[in-house]
Amino acid sequence: MSPFPIYPGNNAVHGAVVPIATYLSPGPLFYPNFVNIPQTYQDLRVVIYARTANALTTDALGLNFNSDYGTNYSETYLQGNGSSLTSARDTSSTRFYSINIPGAIAPSGVFGSITIDILNYANTSTYKTIIAKWANDQNGSGTTGLMTGLWRSTAAINEIDNNIVNSNGQWVAGSRISLYGVRSVGQ
Repeated sequence: MSPFPIYPGNNAVHGAVVPIATYLSPGPLFYPNFVNIPQTYQDLRVVIYARTANALTTDALGLNFNSDYGTNYSETYLQGNGSSLTSARDTSSTRFYSINIPGAIAPSGVFGSITIDILNYANTSTYKTIIAKWANDQNGSGTTGLMTGLWRSTAAINEIDNNIVNSNGQWVAGSRISLYGVRSVGQ
């Protein structure tokens, strides 16, 4: 007998990704936050295709939950640019901040792609874990990276703040930030 429960075939939608909300920037836009997130899914996924208006080649996404800007975030990341590799760890940050995204002086038309998985977001008995992956090709340069993070709170996540780390920057026209729910067994 298997130590894991076996679910019948009628749960074929388990793991299905369901759209919840999308922001599409018509021009410079501050803080496209997701609020009142339904608590009915197993996990959340944020997908970002974006570029910032800051005068930088590479900018950074700043991610917070439930408007918590205390030192409750930890992250470890690994990032490469084709010729060098960097890694770092922070155990008491005010947000997740290592996710790179192209800025305004990156080559024209270059947008970055980011996928962030937020596991067990509605569980009120555990801290929340995220896994983020990003890439942006800047015509022969750019970065790819992987980050895992922990939000040290047992609160259910009902808000995601998608800030830009540097100078409270703005998202340029054509930037898209989407939120998805991942269905659990029985949904």
